[in-house]
Amino acid sequence: MHVEKNFFENIMNIVFLTKDNTKSRLDFSDICDQAFLEVQPDGKYIFLPYGLQGDKKRAIFDWIRDDVEFTDGYASNLRNCIDYGEGKFTGMKSHDCHVVMQRLLPFAFAQLLDPDVHQAIA
Repeated sequence: MHVEKNFFENIMNIVFLTKDNTKSRLDFSDICDQAFLEVQPDGKYIFLPYGLQGDKKRAIFDWIRDDVEFTDGYASNLRNCIDYGEGKFTGMKSHDCHVVMQRLLPFAFAQLLDPDVHQAIA
């Protein structure tokens, strides 16, 4: 369950909980032959295609806030876990991450991500 929570935090691009940083990008040149994933000469790098930023993350937050409801006892109230100011989920247990990953994100990712990325994640 904790591995799934870590994976969820990487996909949702939660600040300080993602493993995508400059040091990991420097290792790409040794591991794989994907030059577009490496750190650029100016020190910047592109976001990975599976991570959600900006409008896509806001769309998931709005969808969960307005439309998603679970039966009593199945999962906590996810509306209380959304922090719009910082743009992340807060206070989620590993079971809540499991429910979001298994029940919600496959539907959301079908609309928000490229079909190849969606198929690999779902």
